[in-house]
Amino acid sequence: MSPAVSGCDRHYGSANVCVPTVFPPRVKATTKARCAWLEGQGYGRLKVNGKDDPLRLDPDGGGWACERRVTGALES
Repeated sequence: MSPAVSGCDRHYGSANVCVPTVFPPRVKATTKARCAWLEGQGYGRLKVNGKDDPLRLDPDGGGWACERRVTGALES
């Protein structure tokens, strides 16, 4: 996704990365499901910018979102 697209959550990744603020309806609102969907879209581990983690993609608070590979967890 283009970084100019509105709906990008700038809490994650670099300036040229667009993590969506809203996920498709079939993606559950869990870290595992969201990270699986992001992985399926070609995203890798993402740096968390600052202390806020509004999408709860960094449950251990280590500063990296989706740091574990979760293939196949789309609906988990």
